[in-house]
Amino acid sequence: MKFFKAIGHWLALPFVCLIFGIRMLKVKSKYNRYLNYPDSFPIDERYYFIYKLVKNALFIKNIKVESTGFSKSPAIYSLYVVNHKSSIDSLIIFKLLYESKQIPYFRFVAKDELNKKINRFNMCFRLIDTIFINRADIRSTSKIYNSVNISKDKRSVVVFIEGIRIYENNKLGEFHAGSLSFAYKSATPIVPIVLYGSSGLMKDDKVKIKINKKYKKVYVNCLDKLKPNSYITTTTIHTTNFLYEIMNKELQRMDTILSKSRKNVHLFDELDNNSKFKKR
Repeated sequence: MKFFKAIGHWLALPFVCLIFGIRMLKVKSKYNRYLNYPDSFPIDERYYFIYKLVKNALFIKNIKVESTGFSKSPAIYSLYVVNHKSSIDSLIIFKLLYESKQIPYFRFVAKDELNKKINRFNMCFRLIDTIFINRADIRSTSKIYNSVNISKDKRSVVVFIEGIRIYENNKLGEFHAGSLSFAYKSATPIVPIVLYGSSGLMKDDKVKIKINKKYKKVYVNCLDKLKPNSYITTTTIHTTNFLYEIMNKELQRMDTILSKSRKNVHLFDELDNNSKFKKR
């Protein structure tokens, strides 16, 4: 079965690459249209356009994803807190959230360096109104945190709370408490997402750390939400420490099982319907 799936992927690959290339050529015109006439490019059209690009990109990379919990994610605007392993993480999370249909549209928080580059990749970020921040500039970052109101914007926010990629699969970096300001200001649920196995899937990852990739499979667990009344009376530091604890516990559970395996294994008892990108 795996052999025939591999053959099917390689046969379809040239056509998907062609479609992806054509869509990427359209990015600049789409962006200019949104920049100059925002009302003519509705939010649903913009997100669907990016979704098709993301779907093509993940197929080209031939990445399998096993996920759980997204079908139970809150159907209201929330703050999604994710650990960061690879530059492909945002594509994986975008596809999982978009296909879950449980949440409204969402915005990512990204480093300011991406905003300074004028290219088609950057334009894709701008089409979905990505929030760019410079963590080195505390005053500027604070203003951005205060300017975004999830409830009024009616879009969730996705933040990679470590701020940088932590390439080791079984490690978390330092969590930035300021990222939770988005949730505290709007009193929205906080949803932790634990991602494992994406390290080393992209070329820019491999040049920075040597990772022995046994297979192209990523595991993603969307954990239970934190309701506003469970954290709103505590400090962001307290909530950050709690998030670190539960996310690290799940990360270590994943690593304990997967580090001993020489092949793909099923890590979750209950899978999302959109759990395997390769089939789509």
